[in-house]
Amino acid sequence: MKRWLLFFGLAAALWGADPPVKMEAYNVAEAMLSIQVTTRWAQSSQNYVGTWVDTMRVSEVKAHSRAERAGLKRGMEIVAIEGQVVHGLGREELNRVLLQEVPGVLHLQVRSSPLGRLTELQIPVGK
Repeated sequence: MKRWLLFFGLAAALWGADPPVKMEAYNVAEAMLSIQVTTRWAQSSQNYVGTWVDTMRVSEVKAHSRAERAGLKRGMEIVAIEGQVVHGLGREELNRVLLQEVPGVLHLQVRSSPLGRLTELQIPVGK
C-alpha cells in the first residue's frame, strides 16, 4: 500500500499540474463512445446456426458531442459503418468493423425511418 501511494506521489510530482492527455480515437468503437447503440440480432429458423445483425439503432447521443453536431439523433438506424453495411454481419464480422482504424473522420450511413432515405454523416474523431 505504501509503495502504491509513493508511486502516485512521485507521478504527481513529475507530472505537476498539467492536465491529463486525451488520446485520439483510433478505431470505430472508440469514435462511437459518445453514442449508445442497440443492436437487434436475428436468427434463422432454418438449418443455419448463428446470429447476425438485423438492425442497429441509436438509442442515445451525448449532448454537445461531435456525433450530435454531425446530425446523429436518437432513433436513427445505422445502415453502414465506414462503407460496410451492418445488416447480415455476424458477431465476429461486426467486431472487425468496430475495431477498424478511423482515418480522422468516421463515416456512417443512417436513416431516420425504415423507409427513409440514406444520409451519410461524417463525424470527426481525435483532436
